[in-house]
Amino acid sequence: KKKMTDSPTIILVNDCDHMSMDRAKSVFSCFNNYNIPFTNAIFNELETYDEYPKKQKSLAKHCRPIETCSIVDKDGEEYIDLLKRQIYLGNEIAYHGNSQISNSRNDFLKGIENINNSLGIKMATYIEHGGNPKSHPVEGCKKETLAMLGSKEDSDYYVFDLISENFKQAWCYFDLIDLNKQDDFNKNYIFKKNEKITLFKRARAFDIPRVLKFLNKEDDVCVFYTHFGYDGYPNGTLMESWSNQRDVEKNCIFLKKLQEKGFRITTIEQYLKER
Repeated sequence: KKKMTDSPTIILVNDCDHMSMDRAKSVFSCFNNYNIPFTNAIFNELETYDEYPKKQKSLAKHCRPIETCSIVDKDGEEYIDLLKRQIYLGNEIAYHGNSQISNSRNDFLKGIENINNSLGIKMATYIEHGGNPKSHPVEGCKKETLAMLGSKEDSDYYVFDLISENFKQAWCYFDLIDLNKQDDFNKNYIFKKNEKITLFKRARAFDIPRVLKFLNKEDDVCVFYTHFGYDGYPNGTLMESWSNQRDVEKNCIFLKKLQEKGFRITTIEQYLKER
């Protein structure tokens, strides 16, 4: 008899950027109806302060309090209830940072504590928000990311110790999978454990069809991410268009069919817990 972990595994992560309360409710409810688990990375709060007011691509302009829901905003209580329901159904809540802009180590810790207390959990996964300065403009990178100041011990933005003390695994450095390499889809490549924490890589959700041909062994796994709240892809884009009910339904049916073909769909926390 096959064990739970004997099939290739797909993990879907939603980064909450741009996701309104209404969008969260409609997409979550479709996933719940189809019984498809997912990891949802959230902010504690959204801030209006703009570190780079003259730059068009600053993080403050990229996610604004009026469009992205958080634990402490006007819909905070409703959001907390929705997230508690997701936890009850077996979905995972991950940390996307205290807010969408640079957070000092004190704010970073404040966000973790407030989310854990509000939801009655201990988050296991951290997912950095913002790019890597090697491939993104500096105004699109949070200062506490590990590629910026997050790993510099003498900085106010040093958070590496906080990440390893508060989480079991983390996605950092804007670390994406090389889709052209078959070997990049085994568990030892996707999840790399060092003495402090497990770091992992992700692929974009629209690449699921390309990646499927690589996922054919029991231990093969891939973590994909999307943004339920982002409307930049044309309607009908598989696994990236979430703006209308028809597309949401189509994406859920696509995932359900993969489950029926023997793919296992789970959360990051559950996957690693079983190993």
